[in-house]
Amino acid sequence: IHATALMDSGSDTTYVSSSLVKKCSPPIVSHVNVKYAAFGTHHPNVKLSTQYSFKIITHNDTLLNLNAIEIPVICPPMRRSHVSSSLLSDLHPLADSYGSDRDTQIDLLIGLDNYWHILTGPVKHLQPGLVAQQSLFGWILSGSDTTSSQLLSFQQP
Repeated sequence: IHATALMDSGSDTTYVSSSLVKKCSPPIVSHVNVKYAAFGTHHPNVKLSTQYSFKIITHNDTLLNLNAIEIPVICPPMRRSHVSSSLLSDLHPLADSYGSDRDTQIDLLIGLDNYWHILTGPVKHLQPGLVAQQSLFGWILSGSDTTSSQLLSFQQP
């Protein structure tokens, strides 16, 4: 099953969308309390969620095991903007395609519990504000392309 992951160093935990859980029926690891809080909230809501075990195949066919807590939706669809192929010419393999503008549904949010197991190698500064980093999935991009709109941006509902 193909899934799109978002690497998030601001999250302590890895999360999976309910739609991905339904697609692949992973084994249950445990049930955990998850605290949900919007910005500026002093009293988070607590909800019992299920933690699942996933086996993920990386770009070089390495098997990666990770646990993720189910939440209904990771985030609204994100806009992935085109990135010039001239900026990407030295990056093989890429973890995703950047050849055209498109909306991306995030299935998995990878937090710090798995983050540093996945990022494996050097960082390349492609231009001011746009960085590539080697990972188990191939090269991933983060930041923004200063020649166009933000590389990853939330779409208005």
